Amino acid sequence: MAFLWELHVATMRGYVERTWGWDETFQRDHFHKTFSPEHLRILTCGGRDIGVLETHLHPDHLFLARISILPSRQNRGIGTRIIRPILQDAGERNLPVRLQVLKVNPARFLYERMGFTTCSETTTHFMMTRPPSSVKIG
Repeated sequence: MAFLWELHVATMRGYVERTWGWDETFQRDHFHKTFSPEHLRILTCGGRDIGVLETHLHPDHLFLARISILPSRQNRGIGTRIIRPILQDAGERNLPVRLQVLKVNPARFLYERMGFTTCSETTTHFMMTRPPSSVKIG
């Protein structure tokens, strides 16, 4: 849990600050209240924890709830390598993949490169979807 909190701070603090402002007490309480380990997979590289992945399988779609990678490991293709099999699995199930991303988070461009399009938005988030496909992802 300590690693996941540190990862959240390292990967999301700047975006949360720019969107709502960072309230340490609120963030810590919200993190602990919404912590749901049954859907989390810790990402490792070379025996070290480097991130987390959270997905939820629904009858009509697969939801990519969270993919966080330590800043020191970002921009190395890891996100693409993690998302690719998720898209493949969803394609085999004939399900779209959905996600939401903060508007200030540049991960949106990764999702767009992987075939996601914005289907709706709020003042803070883009809701994105990718139709099912069995086509290999770049």
